[in-house]
Amino acid sequence: MKYWFLLFILFLVPSCRTMTPLPHTAVISPSLREKCFPAVSQSAFRAVHVIHATIRGQSSSFIGVTIADISTDRIRATLLNIEGLVLMDAVDDKGKITLYQSMQPFNSARFAGGLFDDIRFMFFPPHGDLIDARVKADGTVACTWIDHGDVFEKKAAVSGETMIKEYDSDHKIIRRVRLSPPIIKGFYKDIRMDAYYGSGGYSLSLELLEGEHLENVDGLFAP
Repeated sequence: MKYWFLLFILFLVPSCRTMTPLPHTAVISPSLREKCFPAVSQSAFRAVHVIHATIRGQSSSFIGVTIADISTDRIRATLLNIEGLVLMDAVDDKGKITLYQSMQPFNSARFAGGLFDDIRFMFFPPHGDLIDARVKADGTVACTWIDHGDVFEKKAAVSGETMIKEYDSDHKIIRRVRLSPPIIKGFYKDIRMDAYYGSGGYSLSLELLEGEHLENVDGLFAP
């Protein structure tokens, strides 16, 4: 099916990085820091989305089930086609990836690694060295921080619409994610991520079907 080739490409396109000097960490008030890096009241969750993936004008749709425990940096991702066939079921435990079930081309560790990296970008709270933070006249909170050599810019509007952009050290954009209200039980209804790796990059549009915060994650990351 065409989505197999599409998703295979999505997470296999390498990015080339060069290093230039980065700005220094700024002294920022605790209240403003909280606006940039909000505390997470519930660190574990399960979310189900309809995902539309597009690359070079070709689109495919599938279902994504994400289980994550942010406090322990564990993620379980399950991808299904629209008929319910499991294409991939994998766990990332602090960067160690285990494939429980997969079909070609989803049995690539590189594919899984790219998928988990995008999940962290879209769903995990931001962190790093905050170098700038301010509240604009219209109430928009604008933040800039550095994490593992990349620069991130966040703009959170009063409406709840939030945009986060990731740049390499030469300020070349790598990814951006737009989080759009309404927010249902702490989950954004719509998420749009664009990645700019390689010549064409790709985009993912996620529509929330259901989501829940979890008190107990025992057994959820096991086969």
